[in-house]
Amino acid sequence: GLGAKLVVDGWYGQKTMNAVSNFQEYYRFSNSGVVDQKTWMLLTQYVQLPIFDYIDVFDEQKTPEGRLFMDYAVQGLKDAGGEPLVSGGMSN
Repeated sequence: GLGAKLVVDGWYGQKTMNAVSNFQEYYRFSNSGVVDQKTWMLLTQYVQLPIFDYIDVFDEQKTPEGRLFMDYAVQGLKDAGGEPLVSGGMSN
């Protein structure tokens, strides 16, 4: 079968890349080993995954226009239809 026997370790290493490439080859995709949009859609078509935009900005970094980068990033994601989660540096 197609099911890869991988240990979840949080890394996209060579074994994961090979498993993705085999998956893509099986479904006659370009088998690059990279999870592109077409691959992701097929991998997740029967699974409901919570996917969200996450912003982790701690300092008072500003854009060249003088806006806080965090505000700029949040607004950009909202403009694109997202609902970003902002942590303010607490994810480390």
